[in-house]
Amino acid sequence: MLPFTDKCSASLLLEGAPSFPIAIGGVSQPKSSLGDIGVNSQDAFGLYIGNRLIIGVVSDGCGSGAAITQDQARCSSNELGARLLVQATIHRCLKILSAPQGLLSPRQPLDKTFLHTLTKGLLKSLATTVKTFCSKDEAMRERFICDNLMATILGVVVAEDHFLVFGCGDGYIGVNDEIVSLKDQEGKYLANNLLLTLCPRTHKDPRLTSQLDSLATSTTEDLRAVVLATDGFAPVHSADASFFQNILNEPPPSTQVNAGHDRLLRELRRRLLTGPAKEVEFRDDATLISVRRTQTPAQHD
Repeated sequence: MLPFTDKCSASLLLEGAPSFPIAIGGVSQPKSSLGDIGVNSQDAFGLYIGNRLIIGVVSDGCGSGAAITQDQARCSSNELGARLLVQATIHRCLKILSAPQGLLSPRQPLDKTFLHTLTKGLLKSLATTVKTFCSKDEAMRERFICDNLMATILGVVVAEDHFLVFGCGDGYIGVNDEIVSLKDQEGKYLANNLLLTLCPRTHKDPRLTSQLDSLATSTTEDLRAVVLATDGFAPVHSADASFFQNILNEPPPSTQVNAGHDRLLRELRRRLLTGPAKEVEFRDDATLISVRRTQTPAQHD
């Protein structure tokens, strides 16, 4: 079976070709362990492509769950949180960055204030979801949060003048010539905050506090490529240290780009199946988004 698919997107909004030469695409691979047949992929990704804005989000749901879920040898359903966070993050970014007329707002820079507003908005949406399903029962709230909403977030926003890469949790990011593992962020979930605010009798540790952090930012003119990947790519990165960098270094072929949407599935399959990582077994779900500057048409005299 050929690896990866581009049909696991939680959200794909195509609202016009970008006015700048940037394209975005994503792929996902469910874990290949035969022992996990019947378990949903807990990764999700989403893309937004508009005339003046590109947004990409990757999320990885936590495989474990509440203590009672673990005691009963049941699986969590944190793929729900991953899909909700992907869609909510794109929606909130558009809401923050768009003026009432639906045009991109020139008043909102991609900075710490933007990330604070985005974090606050996402937590408000998640808290409303918990209260809707669990009312005021703290034990039920705790189980719901741990079993459904624990998921990482890695995101990228590209506007006409600036871009921002942000995240909360582990995975990999690549920006131009630099690849960074976020292994030290393992266990960091935005939903941790909900345990403090919605289950205060049992959760008081301030170390649970998490937020969206800026991971890279600069002018769009300086942007050559960005890669966001979940930690399921760890064995690929170990087997082929140049895998991410090769994607960053090469613009997508013009034949696989349509109105800013990079259909990179065949390219990624080729890179994987012809490289040093071709024998890798995916023991975890793996998802990747790439944002790359497109090829400049040849100039003719």
